[in-house]
Amino acid sequence: MSSENLDAKVKAAQEAVKNVDKDLRKTAFEIVLKRLLEGGTLKVAPVRGGISKDKKPKGPSSVSTVPIALDLKGGKTGPQLRDFYQKKSPKTNQEKVTVFVYYINKHLGISEALPGHIVSCYNEVNEKKPLNIVQLFRDIKHYKGWLETGEATNSARISIAGENLVEHDLPSPKK
Repeated sequence: MSSENLDAKVKAAQEAVKNVDKDLRKTAFEIVLKRLLEGGTLKVAPVRGGISKDKKPKGPSSVSTVPIALDLKGGKTGPQLRDFYQKKSPKTNQEKVTVFVYYINKHLGISEALPGHIVSCYNEVNEKKPLNIVQLFRDIKHYKGWLETGEATNSARISIAGENLVEHDLPSPKK
């Protein structure tokens, strides 16, 4: 083997291990150089802990939370949302969203609530909106059982347990 070829393989091995932990770099260099000298090739694996280009950033949902217009003023379909909400007096976001989904399903006749519907409801009752409504749908379904997953993506509908909560358990008794 020529010295130029050996120098090229040493440089390739050094380049291959430059991001390896300092304590492991010498051993990694020896392994890589041995493989290259035996005629092997390098397949560089992605570095762990880096930011992948195809991973979504963590944080609030990227699902659109633009309000979807609803007739929340009552009339033929039932009570106004504000009156219904005030009567039920939900305390937590899980209770609030369950009351909203119930109202949307039962009083507006919309079979599946979308995040935009929930935003409209929060706006109507002048309450602070949660950051990730889709995650809230999942949490309510998983931990409370008050909602079911809808057929449409990121949608929810009221479950029997949710109907029982709204119809019989809210407002919760004062302690």
